[in-house]
Amino acid sequence: MNLMKYATMYASEEKQTPPRLWYLANHFLREDPATRPHALNGRGDVVTAFAGAGGLLIDTRNLFALLFDARQHPERLSETRASMRAQTGRFAMPTESGYRGVGVS
Repeated sequence: MNLMKYATMYASEEKQTPPRLWYLANHFLREDPATRPHALNGRGDVVTAFAGAGGLLIDTRNLFALLFDARQHPERLSETRASMRAQTGRFAMPTESGYRGVGVS
């Protein structure tokens, strides 16, 4: 898997590097989200390299949790946006929000 392929294409077409790199992972679709492993589990080298390029790996379980949290607490939207823009590597839910989703990290 080449996570940088589309960033390279973007840079070539737009004549600038992308402002952010996000990889949205929906691995192990047929497994219960609460029991499936993290996306790219055991591939810390890939996640670290992607983070070094400013990339953020986001599991779709986190997106679901963020959507649920946004609907329940719209006042947290700016905090969530800032957290997503600031992170690299493997996405972590904003700790300030106090969200405690089941099976989500």
